[in-house]
Amino acid sequence: MTFRPDLFVCRSLHNRPPGNWLGGRAGPRDGNAAMIGGGVTIERSETELVKHQEALKAAVAPDKLAKAFEHSITWEDDIWRADPVDVEEVHKKARAKFFDLLDAIAGADGGRRSGADTQARILLFHGQSGAGKTHLIRALRTGAHRTGHAYLGYAQMSPDIANYADYYLRRLIASLERPYDPDEGGESALARLTHKLIDGATDIPAADLERLREDTLEDRPLAVLVHELADRIVAAPRFADEAIDINIIRALLYLERKDPRIEQ
Repeated sequence: MTFRPDLFVCRSLHNRPPGNWLGGRAGPRDGNAAMIGGGVTIERSETELVKHQEALKAAVAPDKLAKAFEHSITWEDDIWRADPVDVEEVHKKARAKFFDLLDAIAGADGGRRSGADTQARILLFHGQSGAGKTHLIRALRTGAHRTGHAYLGYAQMSPDIANYADYYLRRLIASLERPYDPDEGGESALARLTHKLIDGATDIPAADLERLREDTLEDRPLAVLVHELADRIVAAPRFADEAIDINIIRALLYLERKDPRIEQ
């Protein structure tokens, strides 16, 4: 598995031809980008979907609605939680286009196709300042995470970035550290991704996972355990066709320790 985004969503800030913006002539704070990665995902069960429907009803309780009107602009901190007053009819065509592309990338098998079998896409949303582009990205993130089909990374576009590869990587990690569930919060996207990888490697003994998460281990025994578990995950039939970077798997396994020294 790689962290190559399968769907790249851009929103421009000013009303200018999209070609200029994509050609690198954007000004400061000229747009945002949401990187949607299929990753390793498993669709939510019917029980989980029902739970989310109940969470939606709770989100629109009168005592919570007031927070939705505290400001008229959608900021980055708003993207990670569902909008309790979102109207799906607003930007309906753009939403439909996004989710059609996401379904095509994830596939009917719940996102189990190899990354080599999918083609990356770019979807550009263009409009006047205040038209609701960031609000739309927020809605797309909410929908993608409710179905469990994707992981979203958010990055502010700027010509002041010297190394975009490093910048996007840092922004992606920061995004994955946010709670995955847009309604109830809880575990981060990184934690969810790690759990899905472990679940996919069905031959990992529960005792080894318990040892990884709970036992007091010196650096050397911990490193040996992490390397053994990572090797099993990479070799699992579930990931046989995936281009998995084993160093990423090792890093995710270390995060299972809940050790502040590692998390920093």
